[in-house]
Amino acid sequence: MNLHAVGQKREAARLAGINVNKTVIIAFVINGALCGLAGALNAAYCGGANQDLGTTYFLPSIAAYFVEGTNAAGGKSNIIAVCIGAFMMILMSTFLNAASISVGGQRLIQGIFIVLLLVAATKKTAK
Repeated sequence: MNLHAVGQKREAARLAGINVNKTVIIAFVINGALCGLAGALNAAYCGGANQDLGTTYFLPSIAAYFVEGTNAAGGKSNIIAVCIGAFMMILMSTFLNAASISVGGQRLIQGIFIVLLLVAATKKTAK
């Protein structure tokens, strides 16, 4: 709960009595540990580590954040909506793989999808 409050607005969280610096440091430490574990597991699965091992996961993870309408500039967010967005991106990746589209084509389609989502979100907030 503290992490969500700090992510929404740090100054408001500080005024509510939350130790913002401690919350941010703990979040980064946990995130770093989980990312290290995920990297080690991914390298073990792929048979070794290389420089661009996680690049195929980068664009879908960003898209999953925006699919269900989370604002890029901060503000309201919903954990369940982001999970639904991640599920939708997994489905999109699965369908693109099944259609035998090249990796470059998949990234292009995912990139266009993200741009369209951001344009739609911008028009939604402008009204």
